[in-house]
Amino acid sequence: MPEIFFNSTMQSFVFSPLMGVIFGALFTGLTSKPSNHAPKTVVETRRVYIERRYRNSRNSSNDDGGGIFALLFLLIFVLWKYVQVAPLIHEYIQTGLVTMSAFCFSGFLMSILRGQYTSHEWLERVFVPFCTLVMCFPLLSLAKEAITFDLVELANSSNIVEFYMDELSEYGRYFLMFQVIGICTLILLATLSTVTFVHYLALMNQRESGSLYYFWTWVTRVTSRLSGNGAYVILIILLVVTALLLNGQIANWVTPG
Repeated sequence: MPEIFFNSTMQSFVFSPLMGVIFGALFTGLTSKPSNHAPKTVVETRRVYIERRYRNSRNSSNDDGGGIFALLFLLIFVLWKYVQVAPLIHEYIQTGLVTMSAFCFSGFLMSILRGQYTSHEWLERVFVPFCTLVMCFPLLSLAKEAITFDLVELANSSNIVEFYMDELSEYGRYFLMFQVIGICTLILLATLSTVTFVHYLALMNQRESGSLYYFWTWVTRVTSRLSGNGAYVILIILLVVTALLLNGQIANWVTPG
């Protein structure tokens, strides 16, 4: 019996979506339908929320641009290790994507059943992040196809110097470097898509006062940076860049002819 819980197939296609469905249902199923006096559209709801927020509290933000040079310095080592454990990394990403997708779909469905979508704007707002999240699956397939079994065996049977200097061509070095970057942008794309989706779920649920009002207000506040059309531009750019990284197109462009 315990072996079932550690089976990768069961985790990917049964337990992960089940967790997503449960969390999505709990996340959106406890708030009542907005009353006739509650704001109906996205614009009205955001205006009321922002006015209330700045009336009751002051918020400050700090931007941290650190870590970029450290990531570049570690990239070569990470690349070698990534190839060695790529199948495991891909499995974890797939599990995460299935869970996120099930969570978002469940939240979307529960919001419909509870009458939260009081205008077509709400559907439009959640459509883009949900689509970019779903598009992460074919992008993950590109990443899986790029790291073949022979390449994994080669990385495991050689040290980092041999792997780079003797086994890889110049194109191969660029290709794997952009694969690692592409995996990072894939994870970022999936995360930002989910957070953007959650922002609008929280925004519509905080329209009515109740036991969960402060929770929804808090979620709306911490996810507010990923609201508006700017968030959609970021998601679409990430989607295109990730596709170009993982399909090897950027490696072709930068490799000397």
